[in-house]
Amino acid sequence: MQRIGLAVVLAVLLLPFTGEAQKSEKMARVGILGVGPVPSPQELAKSVAANRFWSSMKELGWVDGQNMVVERRFGESADQLRTGAADLVRLKVDVLFVSSAGLAKILQLETKTIPIVIGRADEDLVAAGLVDSLSRPGGNITGSQLLNDDLIPKRLELLKALLPNLSKVALLRHSPRHPLGTVKRSVSQRLGASA
Repeated sequence: MQRIGLAVVLAVLLLPFTGEAQKSEKMARVGILGVGPVPSPQELAKSVAANRFWSSMKELGWVDGQNMVVERRFGESADQLRTGAADLVRLKVDVLFVSSAGLAKILQLETKTIPIVIGRADEDLVAAGLVDSLSRPGGNITGSQLLNDDLIPKRLELLKALLPNLSKVALLRHSPRHPLGTVKRSVSQRLGASA
């Protein structure tokens, strides 16, 4: 579901190119920065074919080589990633897509104007300094993150609304950056329940 949502975000960012492409044959350009070795054409084709994000983009009418060009850069070191990020910005892509806050930070150092979409970040985008807030990211970065400590109390409020007699909740998680005590106090204060 999140991949479909990200495909919609990316499609909306590319929307201005639909009419423009018909007039001037200019194709939208998407830049992707990824960690790892450069895949072979066969590996890349197999990965794209199996990826729900790209199938969602195709359903929305966006196909690499037909009405958009996807520029991919990969790196296995910080220097290679910085070089790839600089190259994508130099190519003047219309939107940049990454899969983590770390990659977004590298791109953020290169551009403040090209939109950067983060897909499924495990990191807290606010704490990482990439966005002002989840509801109003500000700047040129948007996207999604998997779980955010700030959302745990809200999710538990919804659970309490569904189960009014709820008095105890077990929360299993691992986050070396955020101690459980902070979440536990917040839950207890907001719900009047022990965690």
